[in-house]
Amino acid sequence: MESVMRKAVITLLLAVVSLMVLGFVMLTSLYVAHSGGPHRNLLPANLITWQILGAGFGMVLMGKVSRVDYRRWQLIATRFAGVVFMLLVLVLIPGMGPYIKGLRRWLYLGPWYFFQPSILAGTALVLLLAWWYRDGKERPGYFFWIPFSVILLWSGVVFWEPDVTTALLLLLTGWIMMILGGEQVQYLLLYAFWFASGVAWLILKDPMRVARIIAMSTNPPEHVSFPLYTLAIAAGGWSGVGLGKGYYVGCFLPEAGTEFISAFIGEELGLCALLTMLVLYVVIAGCGLYIGAKAPDRFGTLLACGIVTWIFVPVLLTLLFLVTQINIHFPLLPFVSGGGLHLCMSLIGVGVLLNIAGSHKEEHHE
Repeated sequence: MESVMRKAVITLLLAVVSLMVLGFVMLTSLYVAHSGGPHRNLLPANLITWQILGAGFGMVLMGKVSRVDYRRWQLIATRFAGVVFMLLVLVLIPGMGPYIKGLRRWLYLGPWYFFQPSILAGTALVLLLAWWYRDGKERPGYFFWIPFSVILLWSGVVFWEPDVTTALLLLLTGWIMMILGGEQVQYLLLYAFWFASGVAWLILKDPMRVARIIAMSTNPPEHVSFPLYTLAIAAGGWSGVGLGKGYYVGCFLPEAGTEFISAFIGEELGLCALLTMLVLYVVIAGCGLYIGAKAPDRFGTLLACGIVTWIFVPVLLTLLFLVTQINIHFPLLPFVSGGGLHLCMSLIGVGVLLNIAGSHKEEHHE
């Protein structure tokens, strides 16, 4: 059993490193090949720098977190969640952060730097819900409204920024954590109905999304106006056009190194690279779920499964947006998309998984 756990840990780390390498390759291609193009102003010049810093600090913190007993995170779950929620509220206060393109998502950290608190929200929510359901006791049905209200409040604050994609991630992650926590079926169905109604409203309130869905269902493919990210992936085919040769990415597609990096990979490296990336995420999910299943206690299981959920749900949303083309910004892909803090937090999550795996070994020896 111990050898299986060791293989799971090694496989997990290899998949994480492979995704990080893919991300660095794509960001390097983006800036080396396209920084001199007519739309170079769409490429944030310091993204690679922050990615390197995020990887460096993230690897160090991953190593340190892997040596911290995961049970100790229960002691700070509520306080950490409270601090993160305060940061999310501060974002909405004018003057606390920059106002960019009609969005208020950041907080100032000194006169030259700002960060996005919503990146911390998923980690805090997973930790809080793992703490809430840690004892596994059956509670009266009305207790459902406590975690439900917390999830709704958090996602509502993020949605108000507005950051629709992260709000959806929080809602989906919270729902999965409630399933794992053992909530009653009727309440989970109520949650699902509320979530589906919200997504339907989000689609129907945007005429562009409605028009695209109608066009795809009623018109021949050649008469449908496809979004740029779909055209980019279609142009790449199976093998891609080659690194640095992307036309849509270099000239038209914004945020190619962050939200739309899946389209960037599809155009320059092809569908084969996208499928390989998907397989790596599935491997990470499988290893993480195995580690969670072998955790010594319920809190470890919930925490591991929550981390896997927060890593894998963005991949599922990306696939959903690619298929449905509902014109919503894609989520950042863990370990691949540009963003130093996002990469750092993802690596910290891996560190927690490593500690849970190590705790299984200690229990086995005892």
